[in-house]
Amino acid sequence: WITSGTATDFSANTQTTVLGLFLNNFRDRLYVAGSGAGSIAASAPYRVFYSALGNGTSWATASSFDVPNSEGDKISALKVLNDKELILTTNNLFSYNQISLKQKSSRVGAYNQEVIEEIDGLVYTFCPSGVYVTNGISVKKISEPIEDILKNFRPLYDANNRVVTNTFAFKRGDYYCLYLRSLTGIETSTIN
Repeated sequence: WITSGTATDFSANTQTTVLGLFLNNFRDRLYVAGSGAGSIAASAPYRVFYSALGNGTSWATASSFDVPNSEGDKISALKVLNDKELILTTNNLFSYNQISLKQKSSRVGAYNQEVIEEIDGLVYTFCPSGVYVTNGISVKKISEPIEDILKNFRPLYDANNRVVTNTFAFKRGDYYCLYLRSLTGIETSTIN
């Protein structure tokens, strides 16, 4: 889930405010990430907050964990797959199971929440190194046929320099469809 590019207040109380761009439900908790602005999330675009168990309106304890990465990438997407919370930065893929956080790839991430699509139990994503498919454990690059198109893609960011706004994906049947918008025109391509 992503808002219009501004941080949204997911708190139901005034004691703890958690701001974020992405929200999902994993194992009966709400997870919020992708803020980096305001309140306790200030300067923490790599932090994931989670609600009390079974109560998405309780953020009183402000439980959180940080997603480490050497590139300083901000969290760009959350996705639940195969009973794991996938956490993606622009260039990294992590898997979280409520006990441990494990980095699954240092070359696969997501430009934004909108390039993530699940098809037949697999997640497809688009990041600076290409288009990939993952089961949450291993990754496979599938963008070789369209590398000439992808090399001309230049991400455009929102006014806060936080969210890439000129690409998104959608599924049509069993196909992952990627939309790229550039200053010179529109390119589309479908990868099976």
